[in-house]
Amino acid sequence: MKYYLSVMVVLLSFIVALSGCQKGQKTEQDYLSLIERAKEEGDMNGAIRFYEKLIKEFPESPRIKEYEDGYIRLLFDAAEKEKKTAYYYLNKAKLFLAGREKTGLYYEALYLLGRHFESVADSTRAEECFTDIPPKEYFRIAQDAQTRGNSLGAIACYRKLLDIYPDYEKSCAARFMIGFIYSEQLKDYPKAREAFQDFLRACPGDELEESAKWMLENMDKPIEQIFEKGSSPA
Repeated sequence: MKYYLSVMVVLLSFIVALSGCQKGQKTEQDYLSLIERAKEEGDMNGAIRFYEKLIKEFPESPRIKEYEDGYIRLLFDAAEKEKKTAYYYLNKAKLFLAGREKTGLYYEALYLLGRHFESVADSTRAEECFTDIPPKEYFRIAQDAQTRGNSLGAIACYRKLLDIYPDYEKSCAARFMIGFIYSEQLKDYPKAREAFQDFLRACPGDELEESAKWMLENMDKPIEQIFEKGSSPA
């Protein structure tokens, strides 16, 4: 009888303990709320830790890809805001992505690491990062930066593409886009003019040649004046 009671006590204790653990277990939505709260409070490291717990505890979630992408983007943001510890965040992103299929985020992490190494005058490691990125990924990273409103970042990426892959099939398009961003997004017409002139020298006969000439002639004119003249790009 005493043995039976002892077993029952142990079982009840286990059930109570298990119940307590289940009550304390966070759901995916709990973690997402904690992440948003930490971000609102400016606690970047706290948000990163909650993302790591979310990914670790719910690896089979149908939203796991969304969580992983959000985590990597947060590491990129932290690197941008915390320049002194940028390497820590960017390397963390690279290591996280290294064992997975090499997606656009992996190459973006490499690109940002390369930019970081450039900023600290470590040309060897910068080159190692830059040369591991396929040319099409440079083009995509630049377009993404442009879409997010990071005009100077897009220009820097297009220039790096031209530096690493000068003979890439879309190199002329990259040259044109540099001029276009300077003209249409930054309204820096002297630099836009320089970029379009560089395009015309480097890409004679390209399909964008007439558009570049039109931009040189009209980019700094009021739109009413352009329409009055009846001028439009080919």
